[in-house]
Amino acid sequence: MSRGRVGAAVRDARLAVYRAALVDAAEHEFASLGVEAATMRGIATRAGISVGVMYDAFEGKEALLDAVHRSRGEALIARAAAVASAERPLDVLLAGVEVMVRFFDEHPAYLRLQLRNGVAWSHPEFGHGLDGTTWRAGLEMMAEVFRVGREDESLVDDEPMASARLLMAVQQSCLADWQLARPKPSADDVVERLSSLVVRMFVRRAAVERANAGRVGSVARSRGAKRG
Repeated sequence: MSRGRVGAAVRDARLAVYRAALVDAAEHEFASLGVEAATMRGIATRAGISVGVMYDAFEGKEALLDAVHRSRGEALIARAAAVASAERPLDVLLAGVEVMVRFFDEHPAYLRLQLRNGVAWSHPEFGHGLDGTTWRAGLEMMAEVFRVGREDESLVDDEPMASARLLMAVQQSCLADWQLARPKPSADDVVERLSSLVVRMFVRRAAVERANAGRVGSVARSRGAKRG
């Protein structure tokens, strides 16, 4: 490799490190102050990077905000997709709820940023840019789960996207409660609360009764086998 190419590779690697530091700093500044009040100079100071270098990495605040949403949004959707292969629709919904809570437990600044935005996750049409892209992808994934659950009669007989929007709204409300509560509940508590709401709101009673009957039958067979 020529000396010029080596130099370019080093510069690109250094810029990538700067970009990552700036995205992390911007996330925290936006969460603490709000997007409007946050400044490029404040973000650069938090990142420990000069303003000149910052503008080499990003054109401005809007580009930084998009980078934050891209980084966190893609990570969240990837985690949700990884649990979407569960056999039962209910299991997919419950796993998805846990993924979201655990993700925001790891990235509390991003949750504060999301809540500061004041955009309804259930209706990302009212958002803008890459933030809306994340929630649209999440809604489409959930709507497909509700479609399957509607067909196999395990989940509510409602329009799948309407169910997905309702679940997304419930999750946003519960996560906002989590941020405001003092003392703050654990992530486990939030997962348990949301999981209980999912079952109460979206599982058909007949499906619950079948599941309970199956468990009773299983216990009876187990006891019978032991007596035998």
